[in-house]
Amino acid sequence: MSSDNTAIIQAAFQRCKTWKSPDRNTINNWIEKLRTTASVRDNKPGSRARTVRTPENIERVRTAVIRSPKRSARRQVVAPNISNRSLRRISHTDLHFTGRTNSNSARVVGP
Repeated sequence: MSSDNTAIIQAAFQRCKTWKSPDRNTINNWIEKLRTTASVRDNKPGSRARTVRTPENIERVRTAVIRSPKRSARRQVVAPNISNRSLRRISHTDLHFTGRTNSNSARVVGP
């Protein structure tokens, strides 16, 4: 990238009163990234892998709830060795656990 092209880009930024003109190296990095990736966006890191809501843990929670539906969520945590918040998240999101019914027994909806 020639320095006169960089100067043209810096002058265009200076004409716009709301932004400060970027450094020459920044502009060169943008141009290089545009040439290699066809975008000037930053690469975002990938999302974290789910370590608790695995199919195995979902099945463990499902069997624990079906085996003893009257047991409280706090006591359900002990059997599958999963944190309280993770058990509640699995029960609500994955198993569509609806809580207690009028007959005081738990209902689990799911495949």
